[in-house]
Amino acid sequence: MELLVVGDVHGSHPDSVLWNRGKLKNIGKLQIIGHTPCKLGKAEFDRISSTLIIDTGAYRPVGLTAVKEDQDGEIEEIIFEPTLLIDVMSEKG
Repeated sequence: MELLVVGDVHGSHPDSVLWNRGKLKNIGKLQIIGHTPCKLGKAEFDRISSTLIIDTGAYRPVGLTAVKEDQDGEIEEIIFEPTLLIDVMSEKG
């Protein structure tokens, strides 16, 4: 599996990899991202940018999504676990 990062990972610029909320570019490879919650609470695929968005809102609480890949980087499985309320409840309330 090859990890490819394009852009500034640690920066505070709004267009850095961490903070960018704009349209993603197609880089010729599948991109798997989180940090921007999916609207429907399940993983979404954007064909234009070849991006699988897996932030399914564990904090909301909806669930947590993970992707299992084989050695060639092909997706073997998309795993979803519903959030347990006890995991997101504050200690105060």
